[in-house]
Amino acid sequence: MNLQDKDVQTLSKQKNVKTIGLLADIGQMDCNTKEDSGRNETSIIAGNQNLFAINKMKPAAGRLPNNTRELMVTKSYLQRNKLNWKVGDTVTVQTTSYPTSAQEAEATGGEPIVENRTFTVCGILEVQNQLTGMDSAFCGMDDTVAGGYTAQVQFSPLDNNTPKDIKSAAKALYGEAVNNDWSDSYIIHTDYLMYNGVQMSNEITRALYGFVAIILLIIILASVFMIYDSFAVSYQQRARYLGQRGCYPYPKAGQRVF
Repeated sequence: MNLQDKDVQTLSKQKNVKTIGLLADIGQMDCNTKEDSGRNETSIIAGNQNLFAINKMKPAAGRLPNNTRELMVTKSYLQRNKLNWKVGDTVTVQTTSYPTSAQEAEATGGEPIVENRTFTVCGILEVQNQLTGMDSAFCGMDDTVAGGYTAQVQFSPLDNNTPKDIKSAAKALYGEAVNNDWSDSYIIHTDYLMYNGVQMSNEITRALYGFVAIILLIIILASVFMIYDSFAVSYQQRARYLGQRGCYPYPKAGQRVF
């Protein structure tokens, strides 16, 4: 997070790094400033082509953005804000951004930068993924975006050494501050790696096995109690039935029952 160009170069030289997707939040977009509603607002995420490829972001209409003047929006954002934007339209929206450097902070007095920005709508997205779950507007990345990146990194091949490769790449960026797999500096997509047969570190494996063991223990105990309760109820009903039979004995041979 908050990577600079030199950090990206360092990351690209690490072992088994295949693809680096970059994203940067360039501001908050409000499509309707007259209405105070959170549904009108979304961050504008600038991304490189690798980011769009990693997240399989293929627009249903139009194409991917190539620069910060082109905008790709989700269909759900257009629908909930009743916007009739189409591919090729030129739209002007109010954006709010924050200083990303000491020079900008000094120039603005630390205040947010509010301005109107004009975009050309180049694509409409219908895909749902990790990115569109949080943000609804995406533009391309060009020279106007300098630093402040978050990186999504793909490693290849994926094998049991991949967790070590990830940790080694993180150490190249953050130094010895990276001391375990749960560092705040980076996040490992453990579900994806395990789905591809990668055995994670002992700490993660032990935690997962421990969780599974607890769930199995709860299931076993619940089953035992249910079986015991069923037998107890059956025994009580049988005992009550036999007790009733004992109170009313069968008549002897030759006796009449009135």
